[in-house]
This record gives sequence, structure tokens and C-alpha cells, in this order.
Amino acid sequence: MACVAPIELSESETSTLESHITRQIEQRKNRLRRTRHHHRPLDRLENENRPRRLMAIRYPVRRDRSLDAQHLLERFENRPTHVAAALSMNRDTLRQKLRRCGLGEPPPTKLTPPQNPMKTHPNLILLAAMLPVLIWSGINPYDRTTWWLEVGPVFIGFIALFIAQAKGWRLSNFAIVLIALHMIILIVGGHYTYALVPLGDWAKEAFGFSRNHYDRLGHLLQGLVPAIVCREIFIRNNVIAKRGWLAFCVVCICMAISAIYELLEWAAALVSAEASQAFLGTQGDNWDTQSDMFCALIGATFAVILLRIPHDRSMGKLV
Repeated sequence: MACVAPIELSESETSTLESHITRQIEQRKNRLRRTRHHHRPLDRLENENRPRRLMAIRYPVRRDRSLDAQHLLERFENRPTHVAAALSMNRDTLRQKLRRCGLGEPPPTKLTPPQNPMKTHPNLILLAAMLPVLIWSGINPYDRTTWWLEVGPVFIGFIALFIAQAKGWRLSNFAIVLIALHMIILIVGGHYTYALVPLGDWAKEAFGFSRNHYDRLGHLLQGLVPAIVCREIFIRNNVIAKRGWLAFCVVCICMAISAIYELLEWAAALVSAEASQAFLGTQGDNWDTQSDMFCALIGATFAVILLRIPHDRSMGKLV
């Protein structure tokens, strides 16, 4: 890197800088005198050359009272208010001084590279990926009422995501991928009904199960995906600081969501007996409700314990 010629300050500019620092020290001392309880005594402050606030600014002042031009420009660009006040000059004056020293104009700002669409429009990508599956699921489903009951949470989820995006808030890519997986489970279950999904029938014959356990997979994700979403909302909004209490509250919220969903299934059974058989998918299991909530508990616990590290990494990429 080429050597940069220093800028010699005039006596008026040097005195302005020193008076500004001295005035800040006096204001600091006066604030401490007015404060009943302070942490540092005034005698230590007497020996300071400049207050803590000015020390954080780190003016590039050398012993020979000269300023490196490029360093001054960088500081001026980063902290225009403080440095301009200290040197009693505006941006145009500084540029003129640099031109007289042969430095010319500062380098132009680099063009920002094109951003990844997954970072700017993740909800649109999710909608584009789910739209073909939704169209397939809506064509000749097993039962139209059951299809609306099963696929309804997908539409509610899209509405919530786009409302959050309109307010400038988006989820991490890790959470978006899990939401997409959960949506696919719901959409496929709405097309066939949970008790008749071919994947569950294949597992029943291959592993000797007594029933189609596709609904168990749905309830497992019913605990896992809300746990990731709630955890991200709590962390990014600083709702709970303690890690243990964070995991406990996330699991409790997921269990509450699972209980509300079971109450909705019970309400559907009271409204329509025919639709309840396809919507509930009990398949003769008297403990279906308890088993579903237990699957949700396993999914939520798995999310807060084993998926914590990849989730934190994905959230870190948003910063």
C-alpha cells in the first residue's frame, strides 16, 4: 500500500480539537458530580486525557499533531457527526483538504453482489414449491370436507408467513425447509386421508404394524415444526434468556398446540360423524388422542435438544 502523506493541522484546528475534548471532560465531571452514586472517583478522572465516550471514537491524533489523511477519511465516513464536530469542518472541507494533498476523491463504493433469492424471497419460493402439490392434492380427493380440514393449516401458515414478511420479519432457511416438509405431510394426508395413505399401508405390510401410522408422522412434525418456529421467535425477540427455560416453554407451547388440535378433531366428530372418521383417523385405537400428543411431545423435545445447533447456525446467517 502506498504511503499516505499526513495532513498538518493548523493552530486553530488543533485548538478546536483540544477544546472540544476538554469540554467533553468537563461535562463528564459535572455529570458525575450531580450523580449520587458513581463507580469511578473524580481524582481518577482528573488524570484522564479524554473521557470514555471520546476514547471510544479513537481520533487518529499523533504526537506531532498530524492526521493520516486516509485514516481521517475512513473515520470521517464512519463517524461523520463526531469527527466533524471535533474538527469543525464539514465533508466538503475535508475533501478539499485531501485534494490539496494529492489524495483525490475517495474510492467509489463497491457494487453489492446479487443476493440469494432464498434470503430475500423465501416465502415465494416456498409457495412456488407447494403450489404443484396443492393442485395435485385438490384434484379428486378422497373426501372434499376432509381435504379442507387437513389442508386448512397450510393456507393459514402461508397467510402468517406473508404477514410477517410484510412487517419485515422472516424465518430462517432451516425453519422454512421444515415448514415445507410439514406442509407436504398435511397435503398428502388431505388427499388420501391419513388412514389410507399408500406410504402408511406399505409400512404396515412391511413392518407388520396393526394400523396405518402415517398420522403419527404428521403429529410428530406437529410438535417438531412449531417448536423450531417458537424457538426462533423467542430467541430473535429476546423473550427468554435462559436456555433451559426457553426449551421448557417451547415444549409447553407445542403441547398446547397439540391439545388444541385434538379439541378441533373432537369438535369435528360432534358436527359430522362421517367426516370425523376420515379426519380423526383413529382406526379403532381408543388411545389415539394420547398417542398423537405423545408423538408431538417427542417431536418438540427432539427439536429443542438435537436440532438446536443447526437451527442456531441457520439463524446466524440472517445477521
